[in-house]
Amino acid sequence: MPWFKLVCSYDLKSSKTQHEPTIEITIQDTKHRFMVDTGATYSCIGKEGAGLPLSSSSMIRTVGFSGKTQVIPLTEPIPIKVAGKTISAPLLYSADTPINLLGRDILCSLKARIMCTPDGVAFDIPDDKLNTMVTLIRPSGDEECETKIREALVYWLKLTSPDSHLKQEWEEWKLFVTNYYEKAQKPTLSRHCTMLYDNNQSQEEYGKCWDELINNTTTAIQYDYIIIGPQGAAAIVKLPERLQGWFQVSGSAPHITLLIAEGHESHELGPMIREAQQVKQWIPTDCEFIQHSPDQRFIKIISTQANEVIAEKVQLEYETQTIMTLTDEHEELLKQVPPHVWSASKTDVGLVKSASPLQFKVKAGMRLPYQKQYPLKKEAIEGIEPIIQGLVEAGVLIRTRSMYNTPIFPIKKPNTNDYRLVHDLRAINAVVQEETPIVPDPHTLLSNIPPGTKWYTVIDLCSAFFSVPVHPNSQFLFAFTYQGQQYTYLRLPQGFVHSPSIFNSVSRRSSTFRHSINHINVWR
Repeated sequence: MPWFKLVCSYDLKSSKTQHEPTIEITIQDTKHRFMVDTGATYSCIGKEGAGLPLSSSSMIRTVGFSGKTQVIPLTEPIPIKVAGKTISAPLLYSADTPINLLGRDILCSLKARIMCTPDGVAFDIPDDKLNTMVTLIRPSGDEECETKIREALVYWLKLTSPDSHLKQEWEEWKLFVTNYYEKAQKPTLSRHCTMLYDNNQSQEEYGKCWDELINNTTTAIQYDYIIIGPQGAAAIVKLPERLQGWFQVSGSAPHITLLIAEGHESHELGPMIREAQQVKQWIPTDCEFIQHSPDQRFIKIISTQANEVIAEKVQLEYETQTIMTLTDEHEELLKQVPPHVWSASKTDVGLVKSASPLQFKVKAGMRLPYQKQYPLKKEAIEGIEPIIQGLVEAGVLIRTRSMYNTPIFPIKKPNTNDYRLVHDLRAINAVVQEETPIVPDPHTLLSNIPPGTKWYTVIDLCSAFFSVPVHPNSQFLFAFTYQGQQYTYLRLPQGFVHSPSIFNSVSRRSSTFRHSINHINVWR
């Protein structure tokens, strides 16, 4: 078994034993040097990791040499290649760290053996053909929260390219799809198609065959549709014939999860896709790429793409926690909140009075679109009527006559008779001038949280974009037709490409908003 020599990232004119023990590591196709540090509990990356995706819920409290306590964010699990072995693990991100550190979390996961020699430090990684998915195991001293750690073996086909065709297609449809849900979250793991989920690690024969025949080999998979359903959104995967027998997830169908609806988990997407595949007839719409099931339970987006995947065997550690429930004391505290703070209805929106009405410029030489409204079913028309009327009364919509038009697409909400008003603004997004978004720095926001903080509160602002006014000179851009009458927005619309960054900028500049939450760290 080969030993990998740890080399120095500096050209020091001294003996090899004085060299810093560093090794080259590949993270998302970029090479970095890390110092092997068995004294570090967690692996850490410095400024080089500024572009890595941060976890919205995982932070680590550390104490440096100065004795000062810091709260440092963790990234989402990311692919990391060490000495020919690939794992998926989170890293601490700290722009102040002078050198990247490879800590015990990854070293132990790799079963690394470190040896000191007269020529320097070397280490060995056993060849067990196993990629490990490392997730944070946080010890908890809070009586209100019980943590349980479980392990499973997952056999999957993972997309090899971070800029895959599926990712590009998803970026085009993401705004449209997310409007289907009240709340939803993206998957935390790399995009993949699960072939077998062995929760008790009992499928030994399957594992041996996987190791011998396909582990770490690449192939191509195809997907023809993206399905939107109550549990979330996923791409239906068409496996090559030679791999179809490897798919052994009971009650499921091959898929790649793209979005998970609130109240659901990723393992529910497989049965959803299987149910959608049983639909015999899909109803077309005026948009050639969109169809829906007769009961409107599912929406199908036609999108034929192919991507390279790699077969991997992954050990997944994960934790489940029991969340604190509201007590009588908490209920009493909630009663002290002024009633006008809470939204009274679905169309009860606020107004940022300090915000100047916004204007948007069109790219030079671009023609503004006029897209005819799709024919809508009677129940869909009736379903969005209260929304249209409510937004008119709230001062968000106004009747208009415009030379331009883009279609609306009412979507029935899962498990209810209510509808969501979705405005397909992709044609407008394509012709307006690009702007440099002002995005909050999550590292700075997280570092502002006091180290002793135990509890966190999430405030959901109702239809927040509708609180920012649009200048009359730009209102014509957002015209749509409902029952033969054109309407347009007086406020910033949902689905507009610049709405998120504009709202963030406006709320940061609003002195009223800022002063009212001077003891709260805001992460929009």
